[in-house]
Amino acid sequence: MFEPIKAALRRAAPDGLPDRSKGTELEGRLLSDPRVRELIDSIGVAPEAALRSAPALLRYLEEAASCAGCPGLSACTHAFRGHVPVPRRGEDGGLIFAYEPCAFERQAREAARRRRLFRTLSIPEELRAVRMGDLVRDEHNARAIAAAEAFLARQIRRSGRPEAGARGLYVYGPFGVGKSYLMAAVAGTLVDAGVSVFFAYVPALVSELRAGVGDETFLDQLRELMTVDVFILDDLGAEQVTPWVRDAVLLPVLSTRAEGGRPTLFTSNLPPEDLLELYGGASRDGVIDELRAHRLVERIRTRSEVVFMGGPNRRLSPPAAGPRTR
Repeated sequence: MFEPIKAALRRAAPDGLPDRSKGTELEGRLLSDPRVRELIDSIGVAPEAALRSAPALLRYLEEAASCAGCPGLSACTHAFRGHVPVPRRGEDGGLIFAYEPCAFERQAREAARRRRLFRTLSIPEELRAVRMGDLVRDEHNARAIAAAEAFLARQIRRSGRPEAGARGLYVYGPFGVGKSYLMAAVAGTLVDAGVSVFFAYVPALVSELRAGVGDETFLDQLRELMTVDVFILDDLGAEQVTPWVRDAVLLPVLSTRAEGGRPTLFTSNLPPEDLLELYGGASRDGVIDELRAHRLVERIRTRSEVVFMGGPNRRLSPPAAGPRTR
């Protein structure tokens, strides 16, 4: 094991002046190290050329040794945290080192990228890891899974780019049949392909938006919902329905997304036609606004493939494998 680089260099020149005998000793130790010999042979550098970079070579060996037992980024002691020196042959035939992200740094960057691409609100953390391959197809969910696969093929082919007339999905059915799990699989697959997703539980989304009314937070949040590549509304109709939810949130968001060619996906316990009564019953000053409810439901119908998903309630008797639901 080599001593720390500063100590080795001080010993080679204790007074700050070159000492050839000490330098020769250090060079001999370097050239006798099997790691150095392997490095020189692998990149085709002459020994004397490699020794011109003796300080960098010492640092490389020191950092390589510290990397061997590194538990993670928090323990990294490198000057360039999270990066490892990679030896290369320079244009002059000498030895140079380029710094590249280590495995831990790459993992951290990927996690950060996924956080930027995959926003969730009140969605169980374990659903972030679900992919289409985790789904177990049966007679109850086969049509919904096929519709999701077709949607993914279109969306990934476009890399999430807006497209005029883009259609989403509206998956409805009883409690606990795996609708949210299916949407989580869609979301995770999209994020893997570099498509941004906002996956929100509707009652929680409404509460958060309402809390931001009166400042710039509300407008910023609406803008994000309008511009994310794919927006997933989980459990539409479970929120406290009011004229404000319908007219200030759902209608402008869905209209803007449709005009911009950005698809929206939904889960609900209700078929679209039942939304007419739900949102038409949201009154303003005692007046039932059926026209706006019709506009909302038509926006959903014309921009979504409507699919029923049935089956047993997996919350009551979860199977050994297959979709889990919250």
